[in-house]
Amino acid sequence: ARGRGSAVIGLVTYSKQPVLTDDDRPLIGALPEIGLAAEPVQWDGASVDWRAYETLVLRSTWDYHLRVGEFEAWLAALDRERVPLWNPTSIVRWNMHKSYLTGLQQAGILIPSTRWLPKGSAVGLGSLLRGAAWTEAIVKPAISASAAKTSRGDVDSPADAGAFAGL
Repeated sequence: ARGRGSAVIGLVTYSKQPVLTDDDRPLIGALPEIGLAAEPVQWDGASVDWRAYETLVLRSTWDYHLRVGEFEAWLAALDRERVPLWNPTSIVRWNMHKSYLTGLQQAGILIPSTRWLPKGSAVGLGSLLRGAAWTEAIVKPAISASAAKTSRGDVDSPADAGAFAGL
């Protein structure tokens, strides 16, 4: 519970985990031990006063990839209200789309061998793999979370890569 005048950290979650995940819930009890108070708050909560929080920490916003436009609008609202978010909204936006991997690669960081396909591509997975000299691959959407619509396929997979990943 919030004490009078005390700063509270908002541990951001979503409607299917309104009181956080089992892994995150211990933060509520542990943070007071170091003088911090925290409470769960849903990112899409209609009547949330985001300025009431000292800072926000993204924890279990596991539906953002299904509601990208709404999530981006929420980030923009935090920016307008100057609500601190750990990590900053610019980092969250950068990290939402897997294209951030190309920037890391250009900076000299090794990433898995990757082929980027435009959304809705009708590229045969088997032919794509043969062209890359791969026998198997992981296919996933550019914006996803928790392995949603992620599949493993091989050169004998008959579907196109987009359909294989359920795109």
